Amino acid sequence: RGRACADESVDACLLTGAAGVAGSAAQVWAGMEDADRATAARVSYLAGTGPAAVANATPYLGSLLVRGCRVIVAAGAPERAAALADAPRYPKIRFVVTGTAPARANVTAVAFAPSGMRAAAASAVESGVGGAGGPCGFPVAPPAPI
Repeated sequence: RGRACADESVDACLLTGAAGVAGSAAQVWAGMEDADRATAARVSYLAGTGPAAVANATPYLGSLLVRGCRVIVAAGAPERAAALADAPRYPKIRFVVTGTAPARANVTAVAFAPSGMRAAAASAVESGVGGAGGPCGFPVAPPAPI
């Protein structure tokens, strides 16, 4: 395994809707597991419950921030919207969202057909964990578009 910092793992966390890592988030989760094997990342996921709404996703996103996740991947429209809303308040956290996103230093958007999502998610997490030039995995510039 590669290391972002000596003797330090970096938590990369997936926020999903109620379906968890099934369905549309399956390829994203598989990519995160690939990144786990290739880097110092420790991956986990948290599935929200209740109706698919930003108001329901936001507290789950807060839980990931409190847990110390340094890379947060948001799969699903409400989760993506919650991550994009909070990203400006947490500049040292790398947010990875599916679909498109406005340009922000700490946000990476991955937009691919489902067959390419696994590789895109792995690349985005690996970049967030071992960002070139940044201390302990914090990138100094956003990764190149995928």
